[in-house]
Amino acid sequence: MQEDVGIFASNSPHDERPVSYKAIVHFPYPTNCTVELTKAMSEAAPKLFREGIHYYKIGIGLIDLPSEKHNQFDLFNPPKANPALMHTLDDINPTLWQ
Repeated sequence: MQEDVGIFASNSPHDERPVSYKAIVHFPYPTNCTVELTKAMSEAAPKLFREGIHYYKIGIGLIDLPSEKHNQFDLFNPPKANPALMHTLDDINPTLWQ
């Protein structure tokens, strides 16, 4: 489950003009849906990149990891996660990274 995700990009600290950019994406409710997380990061990433900068480091950090056991969802905004799709992605991921 994920409620806040940080994304960052920077060039080398040894460049003539070192720069770094970061953004935090907040979800209205905790989610573990890969589709929602990927969509949010894909929308945030273009805001961090500038023309002409040779990026040295980029990444995503998970912030505030609540337990799935004690999660209380909003009655009027049910989770959008598709458990069958998430299970399929979980099964595929280990085979891709071997």
